[in-house]
Amino acid sequence: MTFHTQQIQTEQGILIGLPVSEWEKLMKEYKKLKEKEAFQKRLTSSFKEIKEIEAGRMKATTLKDFLNEL
Repeated sequence: MTFHTQQIQTEQGILIGLPVSEWEKLMKEYKKLKEKEAFQKRLTSSFKEIKEIEAGRMKATTLKDFLNEL
């Protein structure tokens, strides 16, 4: 992505300005990345849980029990 930015020096530091349409694209991409990160964390957690069940350190839940909890 190429953005049309403008730097503004202030007493507090440097500000970066860009058009709203570019900001919206950035926010959309950021949201996708956050969702991907959350999915990866859930997937990693699920695999750890499977290993714990296979090692006998955790009890497996049957599909019937799972559905009954809903």
